[in-house]
Amino acid sequence: MRAKQILELPQMATADGMEAAEIAAAIGCDECNIYRVLRLMELHRLLESTGVKPRRWRLSARLHTMGAVYVRLASRLRPGEWTTSGDISIAARGDTRAATAISDAVRAAPSFPHPERILLDGGRIDPTGRHGRDGGIDRCRELLEQQGVRFAGEAADPAQRVLWDELRRRDEAAGHA
Repeated sequence: MRAKQILELPQMATADGMEAAEIAAAIGCDECNIYRVLRLMELHRLLESTGVKPRRWRLSARLHTMGAVYVRLASRLRPGEWTTSGDISIAARGDTRAATAISDAVRAAPSFPHPERILLDGGRIDPTGRHGRDGGIDRCRELLEQQGVRFAGEAADPAQRVLWDELRRRDEAAGHA
């Protein structure tokens, strides 16, 4: 929970990052307890220290680099189409290991393009997704239907799903290999 709140802080995506005290204040956590979370996030390569005293923390370079790839792949979706975090992960990396991180980015990153188009496997809307804050599942479904996505019950039409290989093909056609 704390890690997710930290990753959502816009200042963490800057080159300067934030001091532990600033992070603690921003997420409403005791400063003493924040160091453990920051060190664990550094161990898992989610954060890095800027090396400046006092110590400042920012998103790791790995997250910046891969995050841009995930956003770029998601931007290849057209109105009336949907995909999954797993498809984006496979298109970017060749495996599904980043699916959870992509789901987190969809929920947290304000710049993530058309987060409503990233659904759970089987075409279901993620009840914990970004639209939980912005009107919930009903709002997400409304946006998708306005874009031409058809639903059968609670699932989006599988014929409108863009699989990983098509995402990769579109990306390569746009000049990215």
